[in-house]
Parts: sequence; structure tokens; C-alpha cells
Amino acid sequence: MLSKIFDDLSGFISGEKFNNDLQEFMKELKWDCFSLAFIGIGSLIFGTTAVSGFMKLGERQQRRLRFSIYNSLLNKDFQWLDGKGDINGKLVLINRCIEEYRSGVSEVSAIFLKNVLTVISLTVTSFIFSWRLTLISMTTVPFITLFSLILMSLISKYTIKENEYSSELTQLLDWNLNSYEWIKIIGGRYKEAEKFAKISENSTKSFMRQRLYSSLNIGLMKTLAFLMFIETLWFGSFLTKHNYNSSGDVFACFYACLSITTIISGLTGLVAQLKKSSIALNTTFEFIDDGRNNKKKRDKGIVDKNSIRLVLRDINSYVSFENGNIKFDNITFHYPTRPDTIILKNVSIDILANQTTFILGKSGSGKSTIASLLLKLYDYNSEKLHNSGFITIDRYDISHLTIEQLTDNITLVEQKTSLFNGSIKENLLLGSDYKLEEDISHDEFINKILEITILTGFIDSLADGMDTIIGNDSGIFLSGGQQQRIAIARALIRDTPILILDEATSALDTILKEKINKSIREWRNGKTTIVITHDYFLVDDDDFLYFMKEGQVVESGYKKNLLLNDNSIFKKMSSFSYNKDKGLVSKRNSKYNGVFDSIYGEPLNYRSSAMVSNDVLSKRLSTLSTNLLSLMIDLNNTEEELGASNENTEYNIEGNEDVIQYQKKEEDKEGKGKEIKEDLLPVRVLLYKFRSLITSKWSIIFGLIATVLTNVCNPIFSYTFSKLINGVVPTSSGYASNSYMIQWSFTVIGIIIADGIFTVLSSYLLGYGAEKMVFAIRQKSFNRILIQNIIWFSKCKPSETIALIVNDARDLRCIVYDYLTVFVGLTILTSMGAIWSLIIGWKLALVGLSFIPLFIIAGIFYSIMMKTSEDQYKTKISNLENYLHETVTGIRTINYLNIKQVFIDRFNEKLVQVSVIGDSRAFKIGIE
Repeated sequence: MLSKIFDDLSGFISGEKFNNDLQEFMKELKWDCFSLAFIGIGSLIFGTTAVSGFMKLGERQQRRLRFSIYNSLLNKDFQWLDGKGDINGKLVLINRCIEEYRSGVSEVSAIFLKNVLTVISLTVTSFIFSWRLTLISMTTVPFITLFSLILMSLISKYTIKENEYSSELTQLLDWNLNSYEWIKIIGGRYKEAEKFAKISENSTKSFMRQRLYSSLNIGLMKTLAFLMFIETLWFGSFLTKHNYNSSGDVFACFYACLSITTIISGLTGLVAQLKKSSIALNTTFEFIDDGRNNKKKRDKGIVDKNSIRLVLRDINSYVSFENGNIKFDNITFHYPTRPDTIILKNVSIDILANQTTFILGKSGSGKSTIASLLLKLYDYNSEKLHNSGFITIDRYDISHLTIEQLTDNITLVEQKTSLFNGSIKENLLLGSDYKLEEDISHDEFINKILEITILTGFIDSLADGMDTIIGNDSGIFLSGGQQQRIAIARALIRDTPILILDEATSALDTILKEKINKSIREWRNGKTTIVITHDYFLVDDDDFLYFMKEGQVVESGYKKNLLLNDNSIFKKMSSFSYNKDKGLVSKRNSKYNGVFDSIYGEPLNYRSSAMVSNDVLSKRLSTLSTNLLSLMIDLNNTEEELGASNENTEYNIEGNEDVIQYQKKEEDKEGKGKEIKEDLLPVRVLLYKFRSLITSKWSIIFGLIATVLTNVCNPIFSYTFSKLINGVVPTSSGYASNSYMIQWSFTVIGIIIADGIFTVLSSYLLGYGAEKMVFAIRQKSFNRILIQNIIWFSKCKPSETIALIVNDARDLRCIVYDYLTVFVGLTILTSMGAIWSLIIGWKLALVGLSFIPLFIIAGIFYSIMMKTSEDQYKTKISNLENYLHETVTGIRTINYLNIKQVFIDRFNEKLVQVSVIGDSRAFKIGIE
């Protein structure tokens, strides 16, 4: 169409067509305009369909990838989980990689494929009009490809390095957000800030190297592409002069080559993003595949004829332990993460069926490992680690049972319990046969268990009772003791043949410990119960106990018999314990246990901690006082710097139950609270707010100057290039002279080179300033985190906070070097274009300018539509990632309760919500 229109125009001017009949010319031109309009409508329809389709494909791939990550995580064994340490920190990087892959599959792939097909079609079109000119114009393509490949390899290298440093940042942030109590106790604030600054600095250096090569790539490709125009016009002028081709053919070929070079120039950036997506996908696959082969293949049909141990032939069959007689036979065990440390050494234990058995010992004695091995969370037969021994339950060798078969019959409650976001009822019924829809408020079985765990009064005091929401999303938080009681109640509701309580009441005061343990003992009468503790006073005279020390069973027997033996180790150790009738902890001062609980993770129970001597106790209290003073200073600084009081913030602290409720509310006319929703800030407001954090202002200023010069070069290039075009168009006096072509060719070449240099400077300097701003934001954010108080940490969402500081901060760079570049470019080109067009032909210019209001209205409407869609999409993704973080935090509990499928179903529900919003967003982006 361009060739036809140009031939019509040049033919009418030269008098070779239409016989100087204006009406005939206008009639032909009208059909040409209609043709262009139909082409535009078709481009809109097919373009929207293509981009929307690819966006939906990206959403589908993201959904499959996120599910694969989640499913892989739930099925990894504990040896892998322990070996990886900070899983949440790694997952923040994985979430970032998934988003980069989604973008690569959807928007980038759609544009890339469209551009590739356009290049192919334009190349064919160009060959049709003038194969000679097409071959000449493509002589620069090998150089463009060579330089692009070299620079892309360097960009890829430093992109990988930046991702590695980002992973280190996430791990450090996760450690500080989840271990804040310990950091405040040891005074590690400045050390952590120093480590964070060092990693951030390395990340910044990697990005700046990546930005340098990316800027060179953009500038060099742009320069080479535009230089191709010169040779194309020169040779085109030669072809028209010697009648090889018409002016229309030359311009059709020239326009095709111009479009090809423009697209190729843009393809370099797309290839960089696709390379980034490829790296992201490989990182994700490495996480999915890592540890996949760690699980030992189970033998389905071996029977040990030399012992009484029985082996199931079908590992999928249901196993029921009727008696619950447990035997550890000569177990020697090393953890995979500590292969040189013997945790258990030749341990043999017989847990009597249908009785309560105690395993005692101080921290590090190996008593908790007993519970982990009983659930087969670790391979206790690993020859590589020199582990050995056998474990049987009712004569079944558990090495041939699945973890699911074991957790169906065994419930483990650990000291550090995991409750999940949701209602108290949902947490109580997890892993049980009760359905969530059932009304359990009048269930005798449930009510009895609530009485056993002393939860009845607490739940009755809540306005919503068992439907009360707990967790970060609601603002209602429970003390450590309340969490432990709910976890115990959950275990009792499961009512499995075997129950293991591993320091399950450590956060409770002595009176509650005794009362709950006594009630559990009565409730579990006739069932196998194992109590792992260092509280000697919980053992009754008729209870059988094993005393462990340094990974060995040093003594066993009934308590009443051991106390009669003067040489008994248990008797000597228990003598250090305070008499339970003269204990220092009373009901009156038990509420202060929450202070110790919040700092140490385990209360200082003077009466029950026989292993704590007076000297150690005084040192702990001295350390506590010193660090509490430091913490108070930090909190005071927090109040001064951040403003601790907020008139819209209310704190409700119930002393008896030690429940801290935090909710940010605003009162409506009826007096009911509702959550405040923050409005999204416009980009210009964000830039204004972040102005103080732009530490490298001169790089931004010079970058903006380079951006202005780059955009000024565009209209100058258009003007000088039009002079070259005149050399191709025949006039009444013939074609332009060679001197004319040389003069304007060198002028255009100078402008092209200047434009390339300014493009490199603009991209690099704005990127440098943006990265310095991100570095400052990260430093200030982390330093403020370090001085926050306990309440802030209790309501903080680690995964969301890490994503904001690491991932979203990276996206913030786009505000500087993308938004400013587009804004400045649009302002300059629009103003200069309007002025120039008015000078040359004001009538035609006014016709074009009349469309500006239409563009503005369409732009505003689209902006509002996309803002809503992006907000909803971001919220759903954030909820999904928070749920992933919650799963990692409680993954041990999920395995203990055998509720993987419950969490998979909930995760799928959240994925569906993301997909619905994602499909709507895909269509809106497609019509852009």
C-alpha cells in the first residue's frame, strides 16, 4: 500500500498518472485511505488476539510452574529441607523467577514472535520490489548479529550474578525477620546491617555491569540499523536513475528495510528478556529437581525371616497399630547435615504398649531425634552416614512403611507449634475426620478436649468463638502457650493410637503444665503416649522413663524404683529440681512467662528446669537486662524516627491470656471497624517521595540531558533524512546531484552516531541513578526493620516484606530509566513535532492534532482499567506467595498431620483465583 500511495502521489505530481485530473486522483486516494483503515482494524483484531493468547499461555505456564514448585516442596524429605536451611529466602527468588518466566512466555514471546514474522514478511516483500536493494541493505546484518551475541553473553553472565546476590539478600532478610528475638538479644543489629550492605553492594555492581553492556547493545544496534538507511538510499538513488526500479519500488523496499532494522534493534532487548526468562526457568527447574531422588526407594516385598519383624508387601495398604508397642533396636544415627556428629549411639528403647512413657534429658541429648526417627523423617539405615539399627511398631518394620502410613497412626506435637491462617476451628480440625462444615460447638468429644487443654474459657471469651480468625491476616495473635494448647487439642482430636508430646507444654507455667498433662494422661488411658521433656516433676511414680545423655540411654526404669537407688543418675539430676510445692513460679506471676517466651522461645521455668543452675540463671538474667535496655533504646529510636503512635491504630492486650490483637481500623458511622485500603500512588508522586533517596542526582541529571539530546536528534534526523529522500524522487529537472547526496549523507551519519552515543549515556546514567536509589531504599528499609519493636515483627509477613525489598525494589528501577525516558521522549517529540508540522503546513497539522483529545481519553480510560486489573492481580499473587511461605513455615506440622492434600487443594483454589484475574488482565493488555 505504501508503494502504491507513493507512486500515485509522484505520478500525479509529475503528470505521468491521472492526466492532472484532481478528482480522479482524490478518488483513488480515498480508496487508498480506506485500505489503510481496514489494515489498521485487522491489525488491532489480530494483534489483540495474538497478545491475549500469549498472555493466557503465560498464565497457564505460571500456574503449572507454581503448582510444580508447591507439590515438589511438599514431597521433599526432611534431609533435603534441613540441608537447605533458609527455604523461604530461596522461594522469594523462585517467585521472582516465575514472574520473569511468565513475562517471557507471554508479553515478550508474543512481541518477539510477531516481530520475527514481520521481519520475514517484510524481507519477502522487499525482495519482491527490489532484490538488489534488499541484498545491499542486509550487508550490516552479520555485524549486528555478531555484536549482539557478544554483548548478550556478557549481559547473561551478570544477570546470573545479580540473581545470586538477590538470593543471598532474601536469605539474610528471612533470617532477620524470623529470628529477630535472637538478633536483639545478642546485639547483632550492626553486624547484620553490615552484611546486608555488603551483599547489596555486590548486587549493585553486578547490575551496573549488566546495565553497561545492555546500554552498549541498545546504542550499537540502533546506530548500525540507521546507518543501513544511508546505503539503502544511496543505492536506491542509483537504481532509480538507471531505471532499474521506480521511486515507489525503492520506497517500498526502503520502508520494509527501515521497519526490519527498527524491529531488529528492538529484538535485542527482547532477546535479553528471553535469555533472562530462560535463566529464571532453569533456576526454577533446579529447585524442583533438587532433592527429587533423595527419597529412598522402598522395598515392597521383602520379609526378614531371621527376626520377628514383619514387612508389608503393599506400601499403599492401610496399617493399623492395634497395640502401639514400639521398639528401637540398637539405633546409631547421624544427621545428614552433621555427618561427623553422632546423635544417637546404640540406642535401644522399648515403649510399652497402651501406657505413658517418658523420655528425659537436657537439650542436645538426642531425645527429640527419637520422635523424628519414629516418623521416618530421616533415613536411619543410611550406609553413607554409617547409620544402623531397626525400629518396629507392633512388629512392623517401619523402614518398609510410608510416612503417610505412620502419620495415620502417630501424632507428634513439638515445642514449636505451627498454626495456620484461618479460624480456630479450622486449626483444631486439621488432620481429623471432622468436616469443616460440621457444627462442633455442641460436640461432646470436642468440648471435652477443650476442657482438657483449658481452652473453653478462652474461646468463649472471643466474640466469634471458634470461628475467630487467627494469623497475620486478621490481626489476632496468640501467645506461645495458647498456640501449644491448640496444637495439643488438635492432636487429641485426631485420637491416633500413638501420641508423642515433645516439650509440648514448654510455654506454659507449672500449674497449667501439671493440670494439662494429668488430664491428657487420664484421657489417653489405654493408649500409647510418649512424653519427651526435661520437666522431671511431670513424671509420676508409676511411670516408666528413659534418661538420655549425649545420645545414649544412660538409665531406664520406673520412677519409684530409680528414686530408691542412691546411684541413680535420674535421682541425682531430679534433686536439683525445686520442690513442686515450693516452686518460684506461681499462678500469680505466671503472666510474666510471656516475656521470657517472647525472647528465648522457651520460658525460664525455675521450678521445672533442673538443668539451670543459679550461676547460669544469673548470667541469663543479666544478659536479658542488658539487651532489654538496648531494645528499649531501639524502640525509643523507632518512636522518634518512625512515629510510634497512630490515632487510627488500636492495641488490645488481654493480660490473662496474653493475647495481642493488632488491627488498623477506621470507625464508620455505625462504629464498626473496617480495614483501611491504601490507594496506589501515581508514578510522579512516587518519584517525588523517593527524591531524597536518589543519592546520585548528577547521574540522573546528565542522564536526562542525554535523553533530551537523544529525542532532539529524532526530528533533526527526520528533517535531514527527508533531504536524502529528495535525491531519490524525480523532479522536473531530474535527480539530485552526487554532491547533494554526499553532503546530506554525512550530515545524517553524524546525527546517527550522536544519537547512538546519547542513547548509551541516557540508558546507563539513568540506570546507574536508579540502582543507587534502589540501594538506598534497601539500606534504609533494612535499617528500619532492625529497630522495629516486637509488635511490628509479630504482625509482619516475612515473604511479603522480602518480596517488597528484593523483588519490587528491582522493579522500582523502571520508574527512573523507563518512565523518565518515555515521559521526556513523549514530551519532546510531541512538542517539536507539533511545532514543526504547524510551520510546514498548519492546515494538515490541525487535522492531525484534532485526534489528540481522542488519544488522551482512550489513554485515561485504559490507564484506569489497567490500574484496577494490576492491583487485583498483584494482590492475588501476593496472597499466593504468602500461602507458600506459610506452608514452608509449617511444613513439619503438615507432614505430621498427613494433611498435604488439604494444603494442595487450598493452593489450587488460590491458583484458580490468580488465573481468573490473569485471563481478564490478558485481554486488557492485548488491546493496548
